[in-house]
Amino acid sequence: MINNYKICLILLISSLSACKKNSDPVVDTPAQLDASGTWSTSSISNNTNGFSVSSAQFPCLANNKLVLSLGGTASREYDGMDTCYMTKIPPYILGVPGDSTPGTWSQHGDSVTIQIQGLTKPGLGVISKTSTGLQLLIKDSVVNSIAVTVLIK
Repeated sequence: MINNYKICLILLISSLSACKKNSDPVVDTPAQLDASGTWSTSSISNNTNGFSVSSAQFPCLANNKLVLSLGGTASREYDGMDTCYMTKIPPYILGVPGDSTPGTWSQHGDSVTIQIQGLTKPGLGVISKTSTGLQLLIKDSVVNSIAVTVLIK
């Protein structure tokens, strides 16, 4: 049960790369899009095992936030009131109320590197502008597979 929780936590953090920014102003210069702000998880997938969920399927997934502060600090937070389950038996948890993990981040052009405490490898993301706003696509090598998280801002 703990291992399932850890795997889900790793996938969740990886999925934070495809989040949408809340009401913060968007900086759109030809040189660089600003990744700082609060990002909401839109989807998480793992190509190796076929795992794929979206906030359309599980609205509570969007309660998983990635907060990137201007000073280079980051945090992964769950701001939902209830535990977010993908399945209850066996338990596949996508978020626990009050969950918060600190980290750091940096941006170079459209590339974003995020290191969340407790993870051995950083998440490597690319920020882009879409028709609906900004998207942060994070790819990470987790448990010998590629996990992708899409965050929107």
